[in-house]
Amino acid sequence: MRRLLGAVVPVSIALACLLVAAPVRADQVTVRDQRHDVSETRVGDVGAYVYQGKIREGDFIATTFRHGRRAVVVTSRFRALDRVGNHHGYFLRLESGRHVYRDVTLEAGPGLWRGRHVVTNRRGDRVRCGVQHAVNYRRNIVQMIVPRSCFGDPRVVRGTAAAMWTRPDLDDPSQSDILDVDNPHNDEPAVNTWTRWIRRG
Repeated sequence: MRRLLGAVVPVSIALACLLVAAPVRADQVTVRDQRHDVSETRVGDVGAYVYQGKIREGDFIATTFRHGRRAVVVTSRFRALDRVGNHHGYFLRLESGRHVYRDVTLEAGPGLWRGRHVVTNRRGDRVRCGVQHAVNYRRNIVQMIVPRSCFGDPRVVRGTAAAMWTRPDLDDPSQSDILDVDNPHNDEPAVNTWTRWIRRG
């Protein structure tokens, strides 16, 4: 099992986050992704990614991180978001100015299309936190609402988002599932950046 944005998920893929940027005066940041940049491999075959420009499912358009008075609201829009495949994962990492981390892993799939989330700290330990989420398949939107109290009512936060989904190989069912990954920050399979620091609005 490997870690994706600090949360354990049932696929062999990892996205690393590096420290960058300095605080700015803002209440929200929107990162816009290059379309047609989904990376594809197979579950268990990390490193052999190939771009798949025709894949619409799970292809980010943009993600907005809004730091409000009571919560950090993260809204991601996709080219397509459908009830397809075996497993979908949406990953969010937030860090406060005092270096308190909260990772939210939202999973969806057959029998669980509304999704289920888990909140963990930097060590991967579960954290009790009143996070709310919504997956809107009609509008192709995933939204997560993380109360500021979950990480000490910070003055500034920054974040990273990513997503993945798996599906069986219909041409060769003996092969492991196909794995597609994307993030709104760059056109690589791995996230290597944070947003700018976002002050409370």
